Amino acid sequence: MFQPVFELTLPLHRAIVELELLRNELERQPVDVGALAGLRQTARLRTSHFSTQIEGNQLTAQEVSQAVAGQRFPGRERDATEVRNYYAALQLVEELARSSPSITTRVIRTLHGLAWRGRRIASRYRDGQNVIRDGRTGRIVYLPPEASDVAALMNELADWITGELARHHWPIPIVAALAHYQ
Repeated sequence: MFQPVFELTLPLHRAIVELELLRNELERQPVDVGALAGLRQTARLRTSHFSTQIEGNQLTAQEVSQAVAGQRFPGRERDATEVRNYYAALQLVEELARSSPSITTRVIRTLHGLAWRGRRIASRYRDGQNVIRDGRTGRIVYLPPEASDVAALMNELADWITGELARHHWPIPIVAALAHYQ
């Protein structure tokens, strides 16, 4: 059974619950639709920039905006494609959030397929071992689970997410953070 690797302290849990209450109150306030669309666009662009940058993408924040708008970057096609795919996956997340689907392994694999390959087709799980290495030293910094274990682990993760969301035990951002961390 999936279990997060750490527990939140009670004061931190209370602070998170308070933030969630404040967020709910804020959501009840009237919002200009145009301003909201602009904020979402900015958030998608920044997330696309910083999330791909930590994976080695060399585009600047301005270039990410240009790539999403369709501009080409000769010699850096891989970077431009990566941010366009990531941006499209974020758009799909928003679309799915509006329709409130269950978090299933198929949804996760479809998001992965869109972010990784640019196609809204569920990706397959890896069939071999890989590692994460320190770029400077080559030292292994993370050894992921065996490929044969991935499907079962992903099923456990999706079941845990669904259960936590149904129980309302943690605010949604905490469930998302724990799922991402795992």
